[in-house]
Amino acid sequence: MEEGLRAECLLNISKISLYFENETDTAINYVRRYLNSSLNNSVTSEYAAYGILGDAYSNLGNYDSAFYYYDKSVGGNTDIYTLCDSYRHLYELAASKSD
Repeated sequence: MEEGLRAECLLNISKISLYFENETDTAINYVRRYLNSSLNNSVTSEYAAYGILGDAYSNLGNYDSAFYYYDKSVGGNTDIYTLCDSYRHLYELAASKSD
């Protein structure tokens, strides 16, 4: 299997695990495998991976880690969808802290 395709599969499996099967730990595992591998060759996908980690840690109630990964998904990112999603989550976390 082509390396780039294998990398995208890891991210897609993490999304399915998190968003459809509610298996947060599995999702984190797949994202970490993606980020720690040589398969990670797309900057846009890397920022999306950080956003997925932000969602996962937010689901676990670990808001400091969620904030860290959402913030990391913003830096240098040019994908408008990932940027909008990450900024929305950063705003929601900041608003919940001020309550």
